[in-house]
Amino acid sequence: MFKHSATETGIRYGLIGGFVYVLLSYLQYTFTPENPLRFFVYKLLTYSVIVVLYVMAARERRRNLGGHASFRSLVQVLVITITITEIFLTAFNYVYLNYIDPQWTAE
Repeated sequence: MFKHSATETGIRYGLIGGFVYVLLSYLQYTFTPENPLRFFVYKLLTYSVIVVLYVMAARERRRNLGGHASFRSLVQVLVITITITEIFLTAFNYVYLNYIDPQWTAE
């Protein structure tokens, strides 16, 4: 079995997480701005999905290391994954709120 490095695993799950987070955020901005309770529930669901992706990244890293991983190895994968995911989300939020729908914050 080919074993991926922490960087490869982190980048892969970061890209997946980034695309999923952007998609879920777009759906959230499009369908839930008028109802604060629905917005909150959708945001909670979005965070849950992202946390599951982070857990999957850590579990894959542990599996690549033969079932045992050090704390440092798992944190390394998670830092890379979270950083890439948040870069995607930050870029999306900037573009969406400034260019696509600048009136969203006024609603």
